[in-house]
Amino acid sequence: MKAYSLYYLFEQALLETRVHFYENVSYTTLKPDGDYHNVKLKVGEIVEILRFGESEPTFGKIISIVEHSWNDNQEYVFLCFDWLENLNERNSLLDCPIYRIQHNSLDWVHPISTVLHSSSIPFIHYCNSNCSFQQHDTTNSEHIRNDFFFVAI
Repeated sequence: MKAYSLYYLFEQALLETRVHFYENVSYTTLKPDGDYHNVKLKVGEIVEILRFGESEPTFGKIISIVEHSWNDNQEYVFLCFDWLENLNERNSLLDCPIYRIQHNSLDWVHPISTVLHSSSIPFIHYCNSNCSFQQHDTTNSEHIRNDFFFVAI
């Protein structure tokens, strides 16, 4: 897997081919200020990620959560993404940016540690004329970044 060589500098052949898939995952990180941060991720959620070699974060929709055992018998958790492309357009009513899901990216597997934020920037489906009150048009891959969402203190 390319992710092993990019992020962990592992250049060996994969000996273990079994993977485990999960619908969600949770873990705790220690921030530089000493506070703990609980992170919960689930399939279908859009998160902010810092990809290897890039200085600017990007958004990705989690399409799967995978656990794999490397040759050292340690478990590694990876996320598989569909990336969101900023269309550089804004919704005329809300004045929020519009994004489209890219389904054809080859760079889609990354370690869980690349996630910068969990659920801090909500995206909503950008309904079109084919959407109804009961159901979204599943062929429409556009989303609006809800810049008005905030957490009350």
